Formats: sequence, structure tokens, C-alpha cells
Amino acid sequence: MNLKRSLGVGISLLSLLLGACASVTPKSPDVLARAALENQLLEQGFNFTATGRVEEVKFTKQGEETVGALGSLMGPLSGLPSGSGSSAADSYLGIGVDSVKSLRFEAKGAVDFTTKRLEIAPTLRFTRRNLDGSISLPMLIDGREMALYFDAAAIDWAIPGLRERQGQLIRLPGNDLVKKLDTERLLQDMRGAARDAYGAIRNDSFTMLPLSEGDKREGVAYKVRLKLDADQQRDFTARWIDAMVRAAETQYRLLFPNEDAATVQGMGMVMKTMMSGTRSEVDSQLLIDSKGRLIGTETDNRVEQKEISMRFHTSARLSRFGQPQFDLQPAVSGAYDVSELKNLFGSRRHASDEADADADAASAMEEEAELEAEVEEPAPVAPAAKPKAKAKAKQKSKTKRSN
Repeated sequence: MNLKRSLGVGISLLSLLLGACASVTPKSPDVLARAALENQLLEQGFNFTATGRVEEVKFTKQGEETVGALGSLMGPLSGLPSGSGSSAADSYLGIGVDSVKSLRFEAKGAVDFTTKRLEIAPTLRFTRRNLDGSISLPMLIDGREMALYFDAAAIDWAIPGLRERQGQLIRLPGNDLVKKLDTERLLQDMRGAARDAYGAIRNDSFTMLPLSEGDKREGVAYKVRLKLDADQQRDFTARWIDAMVRAAETQYRLLFPNEDAATVQGMGMVMKTMMSGTRSEVDSQLLIDSKGRLIGTETDNRVEQKEISMRFHTSARLSRFGQPQFDLQPAVSGAYDVSELKNLFGSRRHASDEADADADAASAMEEEAELEAEVEEPAPVAPAAKPKAKAKAKQKSKTKRSN
């Protein structure tokens, strides 16, 4: 009896051990990555942060020849000695490259598909040693009322008339065409596009990577590398363009049911033509947590054209799944319509015009009064002209009497 009991306990423990091992054994990287992407498409909302910057800029041989040609034109303008055109070009282009590499794009925000809200605060930052400057323009897209809200806190403090509105958002209402858009259908089309584009990637493009201590601190359970060569990236981009064109055609027919959607198709052809002269490769890391959710990406993208090649790095993090937090709350902070800005600056312009008109009128009246005064003033009379004439007449009469 004890042997049976021990055997039963042993079998139970073995089953639990095997089940635990099966639960932590990672799936193949392609299955794991596609499942995480699918989970992401099914999320109802989340917060996000993202950064992007240019890591590298190089000129091809053709680009160097172009630089030399520019140098021959820039030499005389640079103040350098004759024959130093290439030095001028290198100097100016060096400044330009450093400036581009010093720029950093940042964004944070939230999305809620249930309430049809998207908040994004893009920031452009310029960073050098002992120099750091940035400007941000937070905005909120409300799909329920088809309106766009701006936070103008970067400038409203310095504009008379807006200082009283500090803390309030500026509301830009959508026009009638925008309100006719089928946002639910558009979202479905975009999700279908993502499934199609990622589903067409070869399985061997996904590989598993080891976790670092920093990854573990961020809650990363699996790290999958997705590497696309130029041909795969071209196919991936083409699929996205085709999907966007189909989605745009659907919305175009809703807005203009009696018109041909050839214009939309033409735009897709133009986008593909523009991409044909560009060679692009992508090396990305997909960060996945223990629940199979995509919580971040780290991506290097190398873009090559005839004269220049650049390498971009982007980083993104996702959080608060199902419970997105929004910073912009029009109902709390208050908002005013953008038309009030037009009225504000329009009334100032009108008041300025009226003041100028009043000043011109006053000046004209003064000139008219001066003219009238000159006309009414009597002509000057020669002094003592008449008394002299009388004296002469009296003298003549006395002379006649004496004779």
C-alpha cells in the first residue's frame, strides 16, 4: 500500500515537473514573434514612448564627386584661399552632418481603441556638449468627435491675449469629410495589413537572442531578432503600401461614391517609384514579456541611395496594456476653438487698422484747418498810405490861396 502511494506521488511530481518545463520552454522564434505581434494588434490600449536618431552618415563615390562640385562653388564664398573649394565643402558638410546627428526625435503618448483616442507628444531635441534645446507639441486626436486638440504651452505665455488662456487646449474641429470616415473599418484594414506584411516574412529571418541583465530588469522574457535584407524589406514595404492604398480606396469611396479612386492608386504607384531608388536593411530586436506581449523594440535601419547612406536607430517601449493613461484632458483643463485665435488676431488687426485710419483722418483735418486759416487771413495794407495822400492835397490847396 505504501509502495502504491509513493509511486502515485512520484508520478504526480513528475507530471508537474514536466508541465512546468513545458510552460517555460520558449517556442520557436518566428512563432513567438508572430504571436506577440498578434497580441499587440488585439490590445485595446496602451502607453508608448519612442526615440529616434541618425547614427551614421556616409557619402558614396558619386556623393563625394557631388561634394567636390559643390566645393568649387562654395570656395569663393567661404573666404578660403583659391583652390580650397573641397575644404570649404568638407567644412560645411561636416557642420551639416554633425547637426543632423545632434538631432533627436522623441515621442510619448497613449492610444485607446475603445474610446477612439490617440495622444502623442512629439519632441524635437538638439543636443551637443554644453548645449541642449528642445520643443514639444502635445496633441490629442479624439475620434468620437473628430477633433484635434493642441497644447500650446510652449508659446501661449509669450503672446498677449493668450496668456489668459494658459493651461487650456486649442481645439481644431474636423471638417464634414473627416467626420464621414469609417474609423472602425480603417483600424481593421490596418490590422489586416500588419498581419499580411509580417506573415509573409521568412521564418529564418527570426532568431532568438540571449537576455542581458538590463533586459531582465525591464521585464523582458524573450528577445527575438528580426533581420530583413534589402529584398525582404522591399517586399515588406510594398505590402504595406498596397494595404494602405486598399484602405484609402475604401475610405475614398465612402467620401466620394460617384468618383473614380484612380487618384489613390496613382499615389501608391508614386510611393513605390520613390522607394525603388532606395536600398534599405532592417535589424530589429523584439522584446517580449512572460505573457507573450510585445513591450519594446530596438531597431537599426540602414538606408542607401546613390549619393548617401544613413543609419537610423529607433527605440520604443509599450506599457499600461488595457489601461492607458492620458495627460491631455480637455474636459478638465478646458479648451477653446481655433476660430477664437482668428478672432483675436483679426480683432487686433482691425483695431490697428482703425487706429491708423483715425490717425490719418486727424492728420487730414489738421491740414484742412491750416489751409482754411491761410485763406481767411486779410491781405496786408501798406502803412500810412492814405494819410500821406491827404497831406499832399492840403498843401496844394494852401498854395493856390496864397497866389
